[in-house]
Amino acid sequence: MIECRYCETEIIFSDLHINPSGKKIPLNLNETPHRCNGWLVQNRKYYPCRKCQKPIYFDDHQKTDKGK
Repeated sequence: MIECRYCETEIIFSDLHINPSGKKIPLNLNETPHRCNGWLVQNRKYYPCRKCQKPIYFDDHQKTDKGK
């Protein structure tokens, strides 16, 4: 089996789960998308802050009460 390079969990790839760019999506053994913390950190997209120009990123775990 193949292991995730970030968390060493066993993962699989399937021809049925392909992203828009044509790459296979890593899956857990129960065929749900594999999104470990290591992967999330490596694949963050940073944006410049409008006020101070420092790099910021958006996270699904930290949202306002209205979901933004």
